[in-house]
Amino acid sequence: MAERPRSQWDCVGVARDTYETKQQERLENPKPQPWIQQKFVVGVVLGIVVWTYYVYVGRMCVELLRRGQTVKGGVYIAIFNLFFLMFMWTYIKVILTPPGFARDFVQPSEAPASTNYGRPWDIDSEVRGTDDEHPTIATPYEGMSERGHAQPTIASVEAENARELDAIPAVATVHARIAPGVGPGDERPSGDASTTLNGTAEAVTPNQGKKGQKRPTYIQRRPPQTPVLAEEFRYCKRDGLLKPMRTHHCRLCATCVLQYDHHCPWIGQCVGAFNRKFFLVFCFWSTWFTAWVFGTLLSQVIIDLDNEMNLDGQKIGVIALSGLFTAFTASLAVSHARLLCLNATTVEALSWRRTREKDNANLGMMFGFWQCGKRYQQRKRWDQEWGRIEREGNLWWLESSRANWEQFMGQSVWEWFLPIGKCPNDGLYYPVNPRHDADGRWRPRSEWPEELR
Repeated sequence: MAERPRSQWDCVGVARDTYETKQQERLENPKPQPWIQQKFVVGVVLGIVVWTYYVYVGRMCVELLRRGQTVKGGVYIAIFNLFFLMFMWTYIKVILTPPGFARDFVQPSEAPASTNYGRPWDIDSEVRGTDDEHPTIATPYEGMSERGHAQPTIASVEAENARELDAIPAVATVHARIAPGVGPGDERPSGDASTTLNGTAEAVTPNQGKKGQKRPTYIQRRPPQTPVLAEEFRYCKRDGLLKPMRTHHCRLCATCVLQYDHHCPWIGQCVGAFNRKFFLVFCFWSTWFTAWVFGTLLSQVIIDLDNEMNLDGQKIGVIALSGLFTAFTASLAVSHARLLCLNATTVEALSWRRTREKDNANLGMMFGFWQCGKRYQQRKRWDQEWGRIEREGNLWWLESSRANWEQFMGQSVWEWFLPIGKCPNDGLYYPVNPRHDADGRWRPRSEWPEELR
């Protein structure tokens, strides 16, 4: 990076240059985070748990026993220790179970030869703020933070957890383009495409024509057409291997993770194929543990205040933390349970969100905010033509929530609530939704197998 004159220095420019330099250094020397840095938050969590145990048992339950409230104190201690045991059991299980790494199952190989799709692992980024090279499927997650800036092939998304993701299928820009003469039956593009407007098809929203008459315009959905199963889109340049299905490269771990969901600092590693079920079980018991602490400790503090007893600052601190973690872990448990029922990871769900954002952007351009009925009818037409985004449009949908759930959690109900057993699948191969072609592209209903239409 060339040095800039001091007179041209500015905060934004310096920050951008520093970021680009760090990104380039990371590319040239891809190393995982130091072990102490990865596991630091785990130590913080364990410290908070020990402090919570001391405050709950030593400063509340023991105090109840001294006052003669033996039944209440004994019940509180028993239930608390049950939830504490389950919390620790599930937490230890999830932090000691690796997510599964592609390098342990796949031999290094040469990059696939250039095909009709080009060499996607060797293409420069088209989004500002990303790496210069993309050795995985398409754009890294952290490059999708600037909405509304039209790029040739990449759509913007919010940059939450931006450091963690290294591969998300590219999608089209959210801006609609007028394409007269293009109808619903025309051939789909080989790459990603925006929703297209056709002035010859069914009337959806009016355009002004001759003598004040309204000319019909058709809005055609164009889902992302990235061939995510093609070998050239699955090759990882950093690890030098062909990634199995649903595998992505984690920058913090500096390796490809099987069925990558996200990198979780709370467990000090990624959530992937082999520990994802344990992560959900941990979130479940963590919610119960923190909710019990929050509810009982808060109620006892209120009782003590009514009896004009001194307020314990440590109890207030534990109440605040337990309330915060209850909301956090409950939201995690609900969201991940929903994703499992849909047979999706966080990465894949982001792709759906981008598709919905494209739809919303185009509907917003054609309909006023008050035309809710027309928006709804247009969505129904799209679903009739293509199917629903999270189901028929989901590459990994298995036709039922139960089948999706059991693919990850197993068939034993005990394994749904206890950190036992192991992941039912090998993390390398997953059945593909037959509504998609061999390269993983979503097909319209007219091209589905006859029995699924």
